[in-house]
Amino acid sequence: MFHEKLKELRAKAKKTQKDLADYLMISPQSVSKWELGESLPSMEYLPKIAKFLDCEPNDFFERKEYQREIPEEERIRARQMQERICRLRDELLHLIELDYDGDKDSIDRLIAEKKIMLRACRQDYEELCKKQVDEQEEN
Repeated sequence: MFHEKLKELRAKAKKTQKDLADYLMISPQSVSKWELGESLPSMEYLPKIAKFLDCEPNDFFERKEYQREIPEEERIRARQMQERICRLRDELLHLIELDYDGDKDSIDRLIAEKKIMLRACRQDYEELCKKQVDEQEEN
């Protein structure tokens, strides 16, 4: 079952529930409920959880009939998108924390541009994940 595999894969990756919760920006209680089988994460979290635990979304499911082999180019594209999202998020956080005495309007413009790029990249990533889930449900 999902909750057992999540707990197993998280332990194998030597990560705590708090580590996963922090990465997903959710409460540790949510992760605990997933692992206890009291609730399930929304489908948008599945690829993120898999990335964090360095596995594939299919690894959470035992039954082979529910699994679909994701083509290598899709996996590479998804990883590249995840890495770009992380870079943009880090750049944005850096700009927000920047103690800048100069032209504040320039920094504000850069922050706005990074937010737009981050939003677009997240949307593209979510569409790719939704496509993968839809294809998996069809099989």
